[in-house]
Amino acid sequence: MTFKKFFAVTMAALLVTLPLVGLAQSVNVPGLLVAPFKAKYVSDNITAVSTDVGIYVRYVGSAAGAATVAVAAADADLSFVANGVADTTVNPAGAATACGATPGTLDTADTDCDTLGEVVDHINQSANWNAVVAAALRTDTSINSLDTLAATDAKGPAGLGLLKDTVVALNITNVLLPGGGRLAAGNAAQLPAGIENWQSNPQKVTPHPFNDRDTVMLYASHNDAYTGAAGPYIVYCVYENYKAGGFGSSELAIVLYQEAMAATTVTGKIDEFQTAGGLSCSAGKMLVRVSAATTLTAPTNVVTGYVKTRNP
Repeated sequence: MTFKKFFAVTMAALLVTLPLVGLAQSVNVPGLLVAPFKAKYVSDNITAVSTDVGIYVRYVGSAAGAATVAVAAADADLSFVANGVADTTVNPAGAATACGATPGTLDTADTDCDTLGEVVDHINQSANWNAVVAAALRTDTSINSLDTLAATDAKGPAGLGLLKDTVVALNITNVLLPGGGRLAAGNAAQLPAGIENWQSNPQKVTPHPFNDRDTVMLYASHNDAYTGAAGPYIVYCVYENYKAGGFGSSELAIVLYQEAMAATTVTGKIDEFQTAGGLSCSAGKMLVRVSAATTLTAPTNVVTGYVKTRNP
């Protein structure tokens, strides 16, 4: 046997007997064999109208008493109260950009705050409050589009979710965050909840809140009753930019995927990406939305996937 042949046979034997270290350390995500990463499965399930959160708001001021937010039944105007009195740091008198004429109250029909993004900017103008756009886009209308809410405390770490009024908004939007972005019973210590998903510091909103992660959708389905023209079944990757002091904040919403909604009361699915490792939103917030022109009711809308850190 020549030396070359002996060497080749010996190396072949070693390759058979040595452990496949690289493969042993890999993990299997449906459709792909990838390097290990830190990942957490996430999902969001919506089974009733007016349960997706338009805005999260949290009191971060120094008032010892209750700090509440209310949404008026007639027009969805927002009232902010701390220690039993209107907090006039919100929409202060004489502000260059006013949101109605009443300090401590935001008039959601005012042209300076008739979108959810503008409402959030006005709230963040106050040093006493933080706010973020949640299962929504900054450009979504705020005019009477938030569900009625009696004065409710907003001091907790998760803040207070202001729900969208589906009758007015005419869209239902899943957001792919731990616990659907909401507080799951018994999981307070394990999952970020509400506005915590947007905060690395409890006192302020992170400028680019999802810059440290990739969100991957594996599966989504919807079943809704609706009338009028249906919007597309659409997946967004939303890049948010929150500025200190509120004004100047922005977002870039990129359409990752869309298809026609299923017929009313028929289940539609986005399952094309399961065997390809999923549909990825890198460094952004993933939203999955259905919409209709006239009525939108009886949802059973679910999204599943995982979140992995970008710099583990």
